[in-house]
Amino acid sequence: MKHTVALILTVLTCFDPLQSQVDPQNKGILIFPFRVGQEDVGEPGQLVYYVVTDSARHKISVRLDTTLYANQPDYHVLPYDTTFTPARILLYLLRNSGPTWSHDILIEARSHYLLAKHTCSLFPNHSLYETFFSFLCKYSEEYERISSDGKTRFAETLNFVDQYLQTFPDGNSRDEIQWQSTRLRTHMYEYGEHASAPLAQLKVYEKFLLDHPRSTVKESVRLEIAKLYRIAAECIQFFPEENESRGFTSKEYNEYRAKARAIYNLLFNSGDIKARATARVSLYNLEHGRTIYVGGTEW
Repeated sequence: MKHTVALILTVLTCFDPLQSQVDPQNKGILIFPFRVGQEDVGEPGQLVYYVVTDSARHKISVRLDTTLYANQPDYHVLPYDTTFTPARILLYLLRNSGPTWSHDILIEARSHYLLAKHTCSLFPNHSLYETFFSFLCKYSEEYERISSDGKTRFAETLNFVDQYLQTFPDGNSRDEIQWQSTRLRTHMYEYGEHASAPLAQLKVYEKFLLDHPRSTVKESVRLEIAKLYRIAAECIQFFPEENESRGFTSKEYNEYRAKARAIYNLLFNSGDIKARATARVSLYNLEHGRTIYVGGTEW
């Protein structure tokens, strides 16, 4: 009851005379939702109108749709400026600047997704539009994955991915998003007990490398292929009866582990420091019996 009364009072205090004080030219972009009672109000990236009510205390009153919320912290809203605002949003999306407003990974994923989505709508002709659209592809995937616990077909993200590739066929993020398209279209929540599932997936990834020999993400693809060989080997190791009936024996087990090892050794000389480090860590885990799929005991 107390929280309900507080919410009502907050909203009621937002009408006249403050309503008449809001300058419709004083636009801003909401970065963090307002907390009113027990509710979050507004979406990151939403266009709002505001008026400064207490400059010393950094308080503003913000109009969201038809409602005015009084005396809110001004750091929730970025001033609208075609030079400053897109650059500042870019830094938020890069996660190199600005605080997070929640420790909940789902809320954070939704926040970045909505910020990217609304920014694309607000700045369709900006020089950073392609960059923002690539972020939308990235954060949409993250949000769908976390919100579904991986049990998704990524329908919305694939729609964005297809739009990006059609709109920017030679875009700066083309290689990453081509790979994203392949990953999401072959996504599996579980591989079950049979080696055939990860092997079928890695065949698609191997074809991707053949079709895109100069892709800037080829080393990430190779790491995924090595991972799938390890998963196939673990299926044979831990579910021998189910796999022997399908022709997967200790011979294939050793073969798949050797193929994963060869990929990791190849990437030891990678110019990509992340790929190089991942290969070294993965090979160490492989050689010390740590599992990547069954039980998941990797260091």
